[in-house]
Amino acid sequence: MAGARFNLMTMKPLDSAAVNGALLDAFEPDFTPTHASADEHARDEYRRDAFLAAIVAARRQLGGTFRPCGVTRKKAPKYTGYFWSCATGLPAYFKLMFADVAPAQVAPVFALADRLAAVLDLDYGTAHLTFPDATPLYNQGGDTPPKDLQKFGPMLLGARTWLGPHIVGLIGRDKLAATGVQIATTPWGALRIDLLPDLANQPMAALQAKQSEVMSQLEPTGVFALFKLGAITKKGPSWKPLP
Repeated sequence: MAGARFNLMTMKPLDSAAVNGALLDAFEPDFTPTHASADEHARDEYRRDAFLAAIVAARRQLGGTFRPCGVTRKKAPKYTGYFWSCATGLPAYFKLMFADVAPAQVAPVFALADRLAAVLDLDYGTAHLTFPDATPLYNQGGDTPPKDLQKFGPMLLGARTWLGPHIVGLIGRDKLAATGVQIATTPWGALRIDLLPDLANQPMAALQAKQSEVMSQLEPTGVFALFKLGAITKKGPSWKPLP
């Protein structure tokens, strides 16, 4: 059974109850959290309005930013995650992890990622399927925290990747298209890139092989972080941080 991981980043401030409320609404009706709190442990039973009030209070206390806020679902489909509004110069961040995703849930999980991406107007993000038998390098697709993204550049593409205009400009849309990936333009101007069509029904071997093929063509752009054995070692020579 596959796992799934979302790494979603935006330079759009998470500074209003409307934006945070829209994030929570994106989970409805099939992925509603069971627990949430204004810290990363998500210890409290989920009550939407109380959770939003706690986020607002945390933001006021920290002068417009807020520490990680945790969300958890303790019934199938189970996940854990957190989001925060970072310091100046870093994108706001939403990370969500599903340990096990039943085959029938893969398509709805990708649809959830699409809804979250639309709320956040993503500048960079991935929704990646992971597998126990996949290579560690494949499984790390898109697993780039905000500080590392800004300093070193993105890691490998995930099964689904969003690239905003800044990153597309660095790579070149023509170079992305030449890799044979599936490209769609989002309403906010980012590109949504799928490694293969019909992601929900693609086997591990096909996703892993396509990721390797695509990255061999994109690495010469110099935009992606340089890494060895899955660890980032150096900034991509052509990388420029999200403005």
